[in-house]
Amino acid sequence: MDQILDAPGRLPHDTADRRPRVTYRMAASRKESDRRRLPTLVCCGCGLPTGQSPWSRPIGRQRHWPRRDRHAGAGRDARRVLEVGSYRAEIRGAVLAIVLKSHIMPGGQQFDQQQLGQRVADARIEAELTQAELAATIDLDRTAVAKIEAGTRRVSAVELARIAAALGRPLDWFLVEGPQAVVSRRTDAAAGQLSVPLDRAVEKVASDVEFLVEQGILSPAATDLRLRPAQDLADAERAAARVRAAVRPDGEPLLGLGEVAEQLGVLCFALALGDRGGDGAYVSIGDFGIAVINGNTDAGRRRFTLAHEIGHHIFADEYSTDLSVADVGSETERRINGFAVHLLLPRGSLAQRWRTLTGEPREKAVRLGVEYRVSWSALCSQLKNLELVNEGEHRALLAHPPTRADYLELGMGFVEELHPPFVPPSYARAVLGGYRSGKLGANRTIDLLWGSIAKEDLPELAALPIEAYQREFDPLP
Repeated sequence: MDQILDAPGRLPHDTADRRPRVTYRMAASRKESDRRRLPTLVCCGCGLPTGQSPWSRPIGRQRHWPRRDRHAGAGRDARRVLEVGSYRAEIRGAVLAIVLKSHIMPGGQQFDQQQLGQRVADARIEAELTQAELAATIDLDRTAVAKIEAGTRRVSAVELARIAAALGRPLDWFLVEGPQAVVSRRTDAAAGQLSVPLDRAVEKVASDVEFLVEQGILSPAATDLRLRPAQDLADAERAAARVRAAVRPDGEPLLGLGEVAEQLGVLCFALALGDRGGDGAYVSIGDFGIAVINGNTDAGRRRFTLAHEIGHHIFADEYSTDLSVADVGSETERRINGFAVHLLLPRGSLAQRWRTLTGEPREKAVRLGVEYRVSWSALCSQLKNLELVNEGEHRALLAHPPTRADYLELGMGFVEELHPPFVPPSYARAVLGGYRSGKLGANRTIDLLWGSIAKEDLPELAALPIEAYQREFDPLP
């Protein structure tokens, strides 16, 4: 996978954040190594100037190799490791490998040629492309694509970058095994299948979170409430009451559900996944719970989906063996749905509020829907479950959902939460902190924030003297 390039210059910069792994060869002249200084490098991946990066100045005169390591090529097995911001440098004999650390999965295993080929084939099939169509897109022969997928032909970094762009996959998906996680996928029952856009989003979010944790940029929430799995619907209701007591003891509507999820140890990402993006998914990464919600669904449905994924997190320990094969119709999913309903529409406060309102059942239901920010179908079902409306009233409510005119006449507006792209506030603060500290480049920061801010919105960085970066280097033995 490594591409060997011969060039002096400077360290990589922000424009290379999403580029493939590249290996740079050190200057081989004895005179160069006798100067006992850190070789200056350029970003050979793109050949562009280093822009506003702190590495835009040569650093060779500020850093010196220890005298015993002055001959960089001494010993083909010699290996040294340096870490600079978002980059890790490995000195292997006479070769200095500069690797973006975001492409190194903690605990992940780098794929061999055959595994990489299988991933190319899997991504091509999911993209519904033939080998000939992919070959035409990346300017290769069909036989070359067939050999790549079979693992009998090596693929260059440039070719892999083209393949990744054509198939809509990040580069590291082809190179490194993703983090081990248990996922509960939820989809529209009418579709009858799992969502490829949702799977891709879950994989990327999980990889991003794991990378940030590994770099010391992101830390788990202080509170991480876990409960015994619900044995029946009554048990699910009691669990919801305990969770509400921990985050909103006053019994009021649970507003700002994304922030509430953070208090419970769940990072919520609401992303535009389209009509085929399903509802949402939950993935467990170490001490983190991660919920990915399809932001293209209705606002009330987004909140219900997040409440459902919070349920998976709360009960995750003993449900973990079932989560990978969970479906909407399973008993486990029905209990977690019950948990979600009672988390958003608790029996006591909902019944009390219903009795205090005046007017026709539909007008009262519209008001409650706005106050509790839930979908119309979920509210109508809960009103029927709590026997606040009878069967006839329930059917009448479902047949006449609220319109904008209803909200205007009542002087109310439905506040939408989890509008895409939504990233957890603590996650966003951590990413911007990593940018300020120099651990993340501008492009990588925007990527981690899923485009919720533009490059011009990033905070301005103060210029630092090169000596301030010396602590980033591990001393050579």
